[in-house]
Amino acid sequence: MKNLERYKHEMLPIPARIESALRQGVVRGAFPEITCASQVFAEWGQYSDRVIRAETGHIMVACTTDLPGVTPQMIDWWFGWHLLESERYRLWHPLAHVRARVKEDRSKLGSNRRRYIGNVSYVDEYIGKKLMHLAIAFFDPEEIGLSHVYEASATAICARTSDRVLNVDAGHLVHLVSPTSTGSEMKSVFWLGDLNPKWPLVGALIKPVLNTETIRKFFVTNSMATDLLRHCAEEMNHLPRFLPALYQEIGERYVG
Repeated sequence: MKNLERYKHEMLPIPARIESALRQGVVRGAFPEITCASQVFAEWGQYSDRVIRAETGHIMVACTTDLPGVTPQMIDWWFGWHLLESERYRLWHPLAHVRARVKEDRSKLGSNRRRYIGNVSYVDEYIGKKLMHLAIAFFDPEEIGLSHVYEASATAICARTSDRVLNVDAGHLVHLVSPTSTGSEMKSVFWLGDLNPKWPLVGALIKPVLNTETIRKFFVTNSMATDLLRHCAEEMNHLPRFLPALYQEIGERYVG
């Protein structure tokens, strides 16, 4: 394993606008479902840097991050590269990321996107003070109508998220990364509250009960949602501190 000491940096404070959003807390409102993700990004001003709770109990967490010196290509490479080892994963958030492993080692594949799309990352990380054991299953942006972003030299990281302890699918995420004159802008969205228990025999029976407003609020609390906004802002704002140099040194030249 390559020595990564030079890429380990202390975390810096998150942007003031995110702190302001956290002080505002969770607001009531409506938002499009994951299948209408393109609408969310087209109307980004309505959702950016907010935590919104719908009448159904669903939650949307949306965060904007400026990524100076980072290109969408670097993000695709990062998601294909960091999954393999916990030390790589901890570069991203030294305080909250604990462990990572991947379902399939695809490091020999030539395409950065094919290294993570269709793959599953099993991560242990703190969201706030709670240690979460998550499975992040990456899927093709085409599934939610976002494949067109590639034509604009952008990329979209899309995944389904599951709680490995409860064995329940709990939501989706999209990180849309678009090039700017100084690097990239990342628009991150988390849709939480579509609870799909993968329990033998009783899972299908209990699913309608779980997907009620009351139960969704129990599983996806307001504090969990605001902690997720802070976590996203922390890890994404940390990326520009090490990723450009890491990519320049390793990039496509490094396999495994």
